[in-house]
Amino acid sequence: MTLVGFENVIYVFVLCVLETPPE
Repeated sequence: MTLVGFENVIYVFVLCVLETPPE
């Protein structure tokens, strides 16, 4: 996996966490 691909995965993961805040 390239560095850009790794950063892309982290970016998507962060978006998911921000869109679904813990109750």
